[in-house]
Formats: sequence, C-alpha cells, structure tokens
Amino acid sequence: MKKLLLIILCLGLVGCTTIPSVKIYSETDLSYNLSKVDPIYVVLKNSDEKIVTIPERNFFYLLKSLMIENGFNVVEKATDSKYFLNFFEGSKTFESSYTSFVPTTSTTRGSIGNTPYSSTTTSSAPISSTSSYSMTGLALTLFSTEEWAAKKKFVVWQGTAVEYEYTYEKYKKEIIQALLDYFGTNCDIRIPIKLPEDPKQTKDNK
Repeated sequence: MKKLLLIILCLGLVGCTTIPSVKIYSETDLSYNLSKVDPIYVVLKNSDEKIVTIPERNFFYLLKSLMIENGFNVVEKATDSKYFLNFFEGSKTFESSYTSFVPTTSTTRGSIGNTPYSSTTTSSAPISSTSSYSMTGLALTLFSTEEWAAKKKFVVWQGTAVEYEYTYEKYKKEIIQALLDYFGTNCDIRIPIKLPEDPKQTKDNK
C-alpha cells in the first residue's frame, strides 16, 4: 500500500490548480459486486505493528464516522465482516530546481586618440534556485475477510487521495469524503474539493 501511495504522490504533482482540488485514484475488482451495505471492519493497525500513534487513532475514528455517515455498514468485530479495510497516510517532500535569467548591462568607456567613446552591452545572467514542497496522501485498501483467512491476499478495492500537505491537512475531512464517494469505482481524476460551508454565511442567508 505504501508503494502505491508513493507512486500516486508523484502523479499528484500534475494538474494542480488555484482552486482547492484533490487527485483521486480508485481501482475495483468488479467481480466482487461491492456494496456499502456489505459489513466492513476498519483495521486500526496491522498485527505486526503494535504501536498506534495518536494521529492514527484520530484518523481511524474520523474515517469510521465518515463511513457511517455515508451509509457504509461498519462493524465492530472482524468476525462479523465480509471485508476489512486498511488505511495509510503518508507524506513526501519534493525539491524542484529552476533557472531564471536576469538582464545585465555593462558599459565600456575609453578614447581613441582625442576621441572618447563608450560601448554598452546587454546580456542575461543565469540564477539557479531550489524550492521544496510536500505532498500528503491517503490510501485505503479493501480485502475479503474470507479470502484473507484462506491466505488469498487479493485486493478488492483500493483508493488514494493526494494533495499538497497544507491543503490536505486543512480539508482532510472533505478529502476523505471525496475518496469514499468513489468507493467501488474505477477512475483516475482530479476533482474540486467540496469546501465546508461558512457558518456565518449560512446564518446570513437564512
């Protein structure tokens, strides 16, 4: 899952706009006929990773609450599930180098005999600069509980959402919501983020 998210983080650099948006990737094995009513168990942490951080717990509760709000049948016991869902959040910092050219002017003065002269030359001087920025992404991966028990680790659905770190953290809830909207589909798109309503503006409109 981490390798997939790294690839999507790189691809997420393409097509950024001034309007807050998010890169959504969703891939589904359509033979499973996925439905929100199927019992899904959300995994907080893999059994081989015993340390659970506070951000991971907070994300776990946020993800579960948003799934329930959107009609998913989230169950509390793995034994009651038809599928189980793993999640992963990650960030990567990129550096970009670019060269800009600054115009420069030089003047040469002198004289030939008693005749003074001056010569002006205009050129461009290259200046190299480097900037860095971070991308943050979310990856959700769904497996069949029955198949996993039988040692068949087939991915049923996987979805990722990627955006600049600042935008991701500011609109995390809305980005998770956007990814859940594409559950069980196949797509690779960039969509505008549905911004939360301003409570003051909503009150004024009433």
